[in-house]
Amino acid sequence: MGLFLITLLLCGIAATQAQGSCSCPYTAIDLTGATARQSTNTYATDGLATNAIDGNTDGDWGGKSCTHTRSEPYPWWELTLPTSSCIYSVSLFNRIDCCSDRLAGAKIYIKQTPPNQGTGDIGTLCHTVSSSDAAYPGGKSYPCSTPLAGRYITIKHASGGQNKVLTLCEVKVTRGTGC
Repeated sequence: MGLFLITLLLCGIAATQAQGSCSCPYTAIDLTGATARQSTNTYATDGLATNAIDGNTDGDWGGKSCTHTRSEPYPWWELTLPTSSCIYSVSLFNRIDCCSDRLAGAKIYIKQTPPNQGTGDIGTLCHTVSSSDAAYPGGKSYPCSTPLAGRYITIKHASGGQNKVLTLCEVKVTRGTGC
């Protein structure tokens, strides 16, 4: 029932509509076969990049489902989808036990070809996480201003050169139309 309600919200359909009648153009992308990597890893076995696509939205660090970079000037996390898609939105699940401000200022980029973190060629900006969004407990969907075609999603901290940590507890991607 919960997924149905989320679908209704994405479609902009009244929640009183009968189940199964939504012809919504937005669908969750199956991340089976997707890969993830990040700029650095603070811990040998905890905080791995793949934690953000393990299907577990637990925002408590003790649940061992969150990523964690080292404190660095421009930390990033990158997702490679199995195939190119028309990306409508990216949902980020933040930590809930502490540190939710770590996502403030992070930028979500979409790209068709592999990003080059060294040159900064990481794609088209989809959304910037605001301070108020970062304080939102749990998951929040960040729609692109217009759907973007791509296979690579990068979340990068625009920290202005100050050391920051990037932590994500789950990432979900929604396919749309119009690319």
